[in-house]
Amino acid sequence: MLLDKSGGPHIKRDKNGRRTLLTTDPKTIQKRYVRRMHKGIQTRFTGGFLLIPYLQQQNLDRFLPLLNIEKESGIPVINDFLLAVNLAVIGKPRFGQLKRIKDLGLAAASGLPAYPDQSHLSRFLGLPKMECVDDFIKAVGSHQFEIGYLKGEVLTCDTHLVKYSGKIDVQKDMIPQAGKACKSLRIYAVVDEGYRNPVYLSCGYPGKRAFEVGKKLIDSTIDILPADKKTRFVFDKWFSVGELLNYIKEKKQDYITLIRRHENRIKEMEEIPAKKFKRITDNLGITHIPVRLRNYEGQARLTVVELFENGERKLFGYLSNNKTISDQQIVQEYSDHWDIEFLFDELNYLGLSDLPSPSLNKILFNLAIKFIAYNAVSAFRANLGGEYLEHNVETIYEMFFDCQSTVRLRGDNLIVDVYNHPYSHELEPIYRDLSAKLESKGVNPEYSWLGERKVKFNFR
Repeated sequence: MLLDKSGGPHIKRDKNGRRTLLTTDPKTIQKRYVRRMHKGIQTRFTGGFLLIPYLQQQNLDRFLPLLNIEKESGIPVINDFLLAVNLAVIGKPRFGQLKRIKDLGLAAASGLPAYPDQSHLSRFLGLPKMECVDDFIKAVGSHQFEIGYLKGEVLTCDTHLVKYSGKIDVQKDMIPQAGKACKSLRIYAVVDEGYRNPVYLSCGYPGKRAFEVGKKLIDSTIDILPADKKTRFVFDKWFSVGELLNYIKEKKQDYITLIRRHENRIKEMEEIPAKKFKRITDNLGITHIPVRLRNYEGQARLTVVELFENGERKLFGYLSNNKTISDQQIVQEYSDHWDIEFLFDELNYLGLSDLPSPSLNKILFNLAIKFIAYNAVSAFRANLGGEYLEHNVETIYEMFFDCQSTVRLRGDNLIVDVYNHPYSHELEPIYRDLSAKLESKGVNPEYSWLGERKVKFNFR
């Protein structure tokens, strides 16, 4: 199997006729890959090849060493990592599904002549320590700013509960989708409201206080942001605690959050004179007042929205430390923070809710894989532009990635012939003279995981 270091038989067929990679010798893997690709393969997983330049743009050769995975032999880290990324993009993040995939396209796009045994990728997830994965995620986030895929003006912070069905006695938490308390884990996310791309991802067991979680998100995001960059963090009311809001203020950053509806806070809003509200419509008014918070130095700004529905007066409050933006902008930016739910939906397609293990190091590494997968598809989507910016990851896969092609190695080029693609008129201008376009942007057109070879596309 994969632990065989003798070089023995390199590829075998299982009872279903599927090729399984057995070798742990990188040179032999590359030799087998060259032999396989000289013969050529037919695949429907064309998306694995279409994403290659966008994965190169993620600069994985530079950042994967941060994982500190020590492998003197075996499948190279980058090939294992990209195979996991490609499995996520096709909506098959569970490694147990490998045994049902006979199409070699995803393996070939990852620089492998065949698929490893399914247990290999599961073991791979357990190799890096959490601190190393965290460093990797932060480095990738910083790079996203460098290449222009993050604005960083307004950032949404939120948590997402994932149900855990294993045997370990994990603390229960209320999962809205299930309508009851279940064993679960929390995913923490910071998302750019400008481009709806993730900035930072992390995870943990339930039970942490809002301040603990929020501080981790704030500190990590500040590490990711360009030096001296000021941003505005938007939270839901779970994070609306004075200790955390004061910490953000001390870090010279802004915040917007929904108030917790404590009795004293409701009374403060109800006592605001009607004449202080600026009328937006006959039924809607807005104003702000200074308030004091527990564990908070100085005063915060409380923006209050007054809404009349069927004669009933309703009040909504939003806290901020920004004194210059309008009340309407505060309310709008908080409303925009719900877009993070679309991101969680897209990440669920990539396998966010398919926990590989109850072990946090494995879950975090799995999140890092989803992070790269999402970034690559998002960059592809941005390159298409126009109406395609509104399509989710699953729709992009169905429209652009699930199509027939043949792939062959000719000289130092991997030739991808794409047949009868329904959107070839959109793709052909993007992939024409691909290597020259990449070089003009300072991106190496030779891919290390493909043996330093280039890729050329033909749409037929």
